[in-house]
Amino acid sequence: MDDQDEEIEVSAPRLAVDFVGVSKEYVIDGKPVKALSSITFSVKEGEVAVIIGPSGAGKTTVLNVIAGLEMPSQGDVRVLGLDLTVSTEQSLSAFRSANVGFIFQSYNLVSTLTAEENVELMMELAGWSDSGRNEMLTADLIGMVGLADRAKHLPAQLSGGEQQRVAIARAMANDPPLILADEPTGNLDQKTGLEVVNLLARLRQEKGKTLVITTHDDRIVSMADVIYRLENGGLESVDRPVRVRS
Repeated sequence: MDDQDEEIEVSAPRLAVDFVGVSKEYVIDGKPVKALSSITFSVKEGEVAVIIGPSGAGKTTVLNVIAGLEMPSQGDVRVLGLDLTVSTEQSLSAFRSANVGFIFQSYNLVSTLTAEENVELMMELAGWSDSGRNEMLTADLIGMVGLADRAKHLPAQLSGGEQQRVAIARAMANDPPLILADEPTGNLDQKTGLEVVNLLARLRQEKGKTLVITTHDDRIVSMADVIYRLENGGLESVDRPVRVRS
């Protein structure tokens, strides 16, 4: 009997984010304002997805919907397999604590807490009660972003780039599979912005995280697996750059 090559089944990557026909409408001064208009897109696990477009295009709204901070007016949203549109506020909060790290352009650190306390706070909010373990993990994260010697400093004692690095460590506090970043280099100069870009790249390369990033920074765009362009709340184009692997 002739030997036959075994067929090896390779499973496709799961979808970390899946939007189908998603619209978001606000009412401002009694008038409806559409922030998103029938958006359909997806992000595979382990991908870096970048969302570009002018201010007011709906980029931040997309991140808020992915995080379950806002519900769509229409459409279906699944994140890491969970249907957010039928989830309760309590289950959404628990889901975020376990699965989503958020990096804001304005850092959003607690001003009265040190760098390490800002990171450890996220573990406590998630119900991690082992203080010794939390302290060790916090030290590891602060070291990962290169701020071991600044761990005891308050945000006001840190530069903008250092504050953003703390924010990245905080977003990683519960080791979430999904990282959302809203203009993470928008308030930084070229040099410190590059440091943040390199840190984001490490999250994918070394930690296997899925990243969804809104940005105007070409350095972040250049590391994307998929690029979505929004215009006036609608999806204008999709680009999947060809990667040449050595």
